[in-house]
Amino acid sequence: RIENNASNVTIETLMRVFNALQAKVMLSVELPHFKISLGQ
Repeated sequence: RIENNASNVTIETLMRVFNALQAKVMLSVELPHFKISLGQ
């Protein structure tokens, strides 16, 4: 079912799409004791 998969998009899937579009992606998430920095 496509509609179920569409609502379950992961970061990895988004990164693949941006790579295909040759887009520069910078993702930064900050929580009180947790920090995620993803960029390419």
